[in-house]
Formats: sequence, C-alpha cells, structure tokens
Amino acid sequence: MHPTFEGWEIMGEIYKGDILEADAQGWIVAPVENGIMDDGDAERDLEEAEKAQKEKAKAIEEAKAQEKKPQELKTDDGKTKTTTTTTTKTRRSRRSRVM
Repeated sequence: MHPTFEGWEIMGEIYKGDILEADAQGWIVAPVENGIMDDGDAERDLEEAEKAQKEKAKAIEEAKAQEKKPQELKTDDGKTKTTTTTTTKTRRSRRSRVM
C-alpha cells in the first residue's frame, strides 16, 4: 500500500530530522577534491572537445605533410618527373603576380 500525502509528509519530516542531526554531529562534510568534476556530463564534454581538437590538429598536420610530399608525374615524352604539390591558393597567387 502506498502512503497518502500525509504519510509522505511524515516521512519527509523524519528524513529531514535525521539529516539535520547527522549534520550537527559533523557527519556531513564537503566532498574531497579528487580530480573528478562535480558534473559528469561536463567532464565528458571536456574530454570530447579535447579529443576533437587533437583530431583536427592531426588532420591539419596530415594535410600539410601531403602538400609537401613529392609526387611522380609522367611528362609528355614518357619520362617521370618528381614534383611537390602546391595548393590552389599558391597557384593563384603565383598567377596573379605574373599578370
């Protein structure tokens, strides 16, 4: 059988009295700083943001490495020529200076 509103009120008063008594005896203290954030979701969000930042930095480094990576190209006479790739922005800036 479930308690009535009055029953819930009586139980609440008993819990409140016990909590106040425990506090008066010094049993209730502030949590110890243990390096774990109070809000588990905030900690998870922070970890995910750090992970995303590392992945972005890795992708940028890989893109830079790919730009500098020599590539072999076949010329019209059938010979192989090694060159480095350039970005579109670099090609455009070179063109605009020539014009």
